[in-house]
Amino acid sequence: MHILNSTKIQKLLLIISYLSFISLGLPDQVLGVAWVDMRSYFLKPLDYGGVLLFITTIFTITSSFLSSWFIRKFNISKILITSCLLTAIAIMGYGLSFKWWNLILFSSILGLGAGTIDATLNDWAAKNYSPKHMNFLHGFWGVGATLGAFIMTGAIKYTPSWRFGYIIVSIIQFILCIIFFKSRKLWKITKTSNNIKLEEKNVINKNINIFSLEAIGSMIFFSIYVCLESSIGLWFYSVMVESYNIKKEIAGILIVLYWGSLTLGRFLTGLMTKEFSSSKLITNGIIFAILGICFLFSKNLYLITLGLILTGLSLSGLYPNMMHETPKRFNYETATILTGYQVGFANIGLAILTPMIGVILEKTSLSLFPIILSSLGFILLGINYYLLKKLVKSV
Repeated sequence: MHILNSTKIQKLLLIISYLSFISLGLPDQVLGVAWVDMRSYFLKPLDYGGVLLFITTIFTITSSFLSSWFIRKFNISKILITSCLLTAIAIMGYGLSFKWWNLILFSSILGLGAGTIDATLNDWAAKNYSPKHMNFLHGFWGVGATLGAFIMTGAIKYTPSWRFGYIIVSIIQFILCIIFFKSRKLWKITKTSNNIKLEEKNVINKNINIFSLEAIGSMIFFSIYVCLESSIGLWFYSVMVESYNIKKEIAGILIVLYWGSLTLGRFLTGLMTKEFSSSKLITNGIIFAILGICFLFSKNLYLITLGLILTGLSLSGLYPNMMHETPKRFNYETATILTGYQVGFANIGLAILTPMIGVILEKTSLSLFPIILSSLGFILLGINYYLLKKLVKSV
């Protein structure tokens, strides 16, 4: 009876985790849709949207690095409730802000909440659920990001102001916060410690710590991956329009196809985890992503479409499967710390490396973009080969 109840609790927590990842994705694409209207109200130039994004990302990185300390000091339910509450308050603050400095303040709060909840949920999921569910969870992040953009688009079109979009997203976050509060006792019933302690016998070197080359390589992997993923979504539109002479509306549709493929791919990868190990899915994903990038050298519309879809599908499993491998490849304490650091380095890839790609393209030529993407792909392949050689017994 106890086992049955425990199983039901795990399933209930899984559903809550799915909802959590949807909520993680909700705010991520909202600013991009709302910024045109927001900057008109605040009388700010276009690039000031990047200032808000940068501030949010810096605080996300900080809270991600500190997440392991929070996990050691507090139970997961308290972390989730507090982080979700901070996120909900920050998003509501965006909707109610009438001064520019208000947005700066709430961007900081948003980053603090988002980084902690992201790292904590990834650590929890990696230690409690199968690779299938890990991929599904990150697929639901894509659902949340799409839903957030949809909500803001609807708010701009059907309500008097962009503010209503933020208020709606905030209400959803407050509801999730209530769900976390109501389920706080369930989070105490975990199988984490038992499972991971038993699996530690499979770790090649139990003494590998956070300062080892293996751990550092794993962090860098996340920076390079996120840089590659986000750079395609951010810069390839310009390449298609300005270098390949593709119509803007068609280029826009192709970028949507790319993000759609990335989201769909995470659900498909989750289904493939029964047949392939996470390590194989990561290796094959990198190889096929490089193949997809090769099609982006062409100016042929059909080959570009094929390349973007293949690249999106191939990249989709890298982040969740690398996260899921962390507690298997490292000892228990190192894995908890490393998960937060990996989330932090992923945000470094977004906040620093991705803009650097834009600077390089601005100073050189847009035609170099596929070469840069290919180089990033081969760097991932090299890091992956090193980690497999050092940390995985059999692939």
